[in-house]
Amino acid sequence: DYAQAADGYRQALSLDPQLDYAWNNLGYSHILRGDYVAAVDAFRKALELNDKEPMTRNNLARALAMTGDYEQALREFERVGGNDGSYPHLKMAAVYFEKAMFRQAMESYQAALALDPSSIGAKRGIEASRKLLVIAAAAAAHKEKPAVGSALPPEENTVASARIGVIAATPDNAPKARENYQTAVRFYEKGDFNEAKKYFAIAVTQNPSSVSARKGLIASESLARIAEAPSVVKDRSAALKAVAKTAKRASLQNNVIGIEISNGNGARHMARNLAKYLRTKGFTVVRLTNARHFNYARGSIIFEKEYEKQATDIASAIPHIKDMKTTARLDRANVKVKILMGKNMLAHRLDYQVREN
Repeated sequence: DYAQAADGYRQALSLDPQLDYAWNNLGYSHILRGDYVAAVDAFRKALELNDKEPMTRNNLARALAMTGDYEQALREFERVGGNDGSYPHLKMAAVYFEKAMFRQAMESYQAALALDPSSIGAKRGIEASRKLLVIAAAAAAHKEKPAVGSALPPEENTVASARIGVIAATPDNAPKARENYQTAVRFYEKGDFNEAKKYFAIAVTQNPSSVSARKGLIASESLARIAEAPSVVKDRSAALKAVAKTAKRASLQNNVIGIEISNGNGARHMARNLAKYLRTKGFTVVRLTNARHFNYARGSIIFEKEYEKQATDIASAIPHIKDMKTTARLDRANVKVKILMGKNMLAHRLDYQVREN
């Protein structure tokens, strides 16, 4: 529970306000709750105490970008990136993509690629952003206005409310939001975009910070309009299936069932290096996060019980983790296995660095 985590950090800071890592963790809990203004304040206090911590500055930059202060966010990302000129542009592109600002995302990915022509992330980001822009353009071309005096159906009213943020979320809504999100994904995969749109919209109203639900809403709205519009294509269902396949790959990347790596030891770039290492082993890493604190003594693998085999395979690739735990459900629908990095892994960090030719 992110609210409880925030309360815990506040309590720790009331006892010792000089704990820079507690300010950082408080800021990150605000990010997870979607309160980016409060996150900015917490990260700045952390940096006042320790301005040498790149992870905190990186978090500050992301929070600034989410509030719309893109210029200052870019400057902070530049300070973290140092001599790597492509780094700040990749980071800004990721924020733009998260906010469904796909044109700005593509421009930032292109800037990153110009500085680092070998960047696979920039190439994939450009491709994904371009596909989503095509879908958005197609949706705009086929958009039909409702007749004057006619009422929108209930699901359209819900979508409109979600888009302008009328309905406020409460912590109690999180499980309901997850359930509606999963329902939406099932309809989306079946090609029933109107139903998918309805449930994505409900999930957004219940949890406005859900990036996956927002992306799903955008994609399903676009595809629903295309499906309903007049078309010269005789076999429209086949065409829609092709578009849906593209949209699913580009716009719903968070729906890929995979692995989350959570940094519980505070080592810079270690989660990123571990992700690269696991990908070379054929695993799908879909999410990198910070743990609630950076003082976990031992690493562990947490998995939903249906994914024990995948968790065991991962444990074979990371022999330094011995602690295996099952859980009924992880926080994200697309994450079935979570790796929590502990301090016992620091001595083996070089084992997970992938040499690039």
